[in-house]
Amino acid sequence: MPFDKEALKASEDTIRDIKNWLQVFEVADEAKKVLGEKLDAIADGIGHCENENDVRNCENTIRDTKNWLAVFKGEYDLSDEAVNTIHEKLDALADSIGHAMK
Repeated sequence: MPFDKEALKASEDTIRDIKNWLQVFEVADEAKKVLGEKLDAIADGIGHCENENDVRNCENTIRDTKNWLAVFKGEYDLSDEAVNTIHEKLDALADSIGHAMK
C-alpha cells in the first residue's frame, strides 16, 4: 500500500510542535525526557513507514505516549490545559499518519 510521503513528513513537524509545547507548559524534566523519547520513537517510526503495520506501530506508540502523559499528570501535577493540548496534538498526529495511507 503506497503512502503519501509528504503527509508523513508533515507529521514530523507536528512532533516538533508537541516538543515545543512541553517547553511552554514547563513539564518536569523526567516527564519531558520520557515523553521526548516517545516522540522521537514516533518520528523514527514515521520515517520508516512502508506498510500498514508500520502505521499501526506508530499509532500504538502515540497511544502509549498518551498513557504516559496521564501518568505524569498525576505524578507531576501537569495542568489540564497542558494535558489537553498535548492530547489534541497527539490525536492530530495519529490522524495525519492515518491519512498518509493512500
